[in-house]
Amino acid sequence: KFLIKMATTRVSEQLPPNLDVTKASIAYGARAFPKLNEELSQEADGTVRLQALRSLCDLMRDPSSVKQAVAAGIIPTCNHLVEHADTLVRQLSTEIFRLFANHAVGRSTLLISNVMPALAALFDDPDTLVRQRAHQTVRMLATSAAGTEAILRLTLIAKLVDKLVEETETAILVAVLETLQATIKFDTIASLECPAMERFITLVKHDNEEVTAAALEAIKGLSFSRQGKGQAVDHGAPQVVVGLLTHDNARIRAEACGAIMSICITTRAKEAFAVIEGGASALATLVDDPVESVCLAAVQAINVTAEIPPCRAMYQALLPKLARLSQFEGTQLDPTAIARAAQRASATIAWQP
Repeated sequence: KFLIKMATTRVSEQLPPNLDVTKASIAYGARAFPKLNEELSQEADGTVRLQALRSLCDLMRDPSSVKQAVAAGIIPTCNHLVEHADTLVRQLSTEIFRLFANHAVGRSTLLISNVMPALAALFDDPDTLVRQRAHQTVRMLATSAAGTEAILRLTLIAKLVDKLVEETETAILVAVLETLQATIKFDTIASLECPAMERFITLVKHDNEEVTAAALEAIKGLSFSRQGKGQAVDHGAPQVVVGLLTHDNARIRAEACGAIMSICITTRAKEAFAVIEGGASALATLVDDPVESVCLAAVQAINVTAEIPPCRAMYQALLPKLARLSQFEGTQLDPTAIARAAQRASATIAWQP
């Protein structure tokens, strides 16, 4: 005989194995973002808000979710949360803004929602991660003309320049430098009126290569204006930049050549470069650089500096190499870019009054 036992009901005290209690449950379909937005607004329960923020961070990494999040009103809600007293809430809110700023529709909506003042207030936040994410968001917003205009309208340039001294985190320094580069392309006046050039020259000597390269690019951009060239010479930028022409990093070598080319448009800057010991010879050495971007930048810098007699005399030995480069076909850049630059440099060096 077989005994048949009735099934008993047992409720486990353990949570389901695949349930993450730190995140909110996602509603189905189009209801997902509106539900999360409602949970973000729950002042009474901080745990629910944190769970919703974590879930939003996960969802926002999918580019297809950006428009849905914008339509659900996530940005205005997070604009209030970035001022929250809880550090974790500020960290997650700024991360959501950073993810929004990675996409054109997100950037435009952030600017329409006027989030720039709230982000600027976070530049002085006591938490490093909050400051980093705020700066990275502003850097992405500065890639558009509307974002750059907002930065200039709020007169944030002087504050950003001060952050180059106050901050020590590499990621923040790079983000600030790239933001300033974007604003310099739009308008140089605000940067020229504060000690931006001095800060850039100081950061060129930074131990981190990313910071050095970004500072060189900022010097190059600010030196496009005549006043910027004057400031660069006054603060000894050519001497500092020449020392980086032999750097191991190819990007730094290329940016150093670009900075020299930008600074040395004026006769005063050319004369300052000509008296730097080893400056012309360092540029001449880079003509043989295996990296095409470095070679091209070096040839262009030689063409600019060769417009005064002392430099022309120092570059005479380069003419055979430049003649060979005038037949060069590149593989990494425009195939004829180096050849055209070499022809122009040869004509400038060979010119006689």
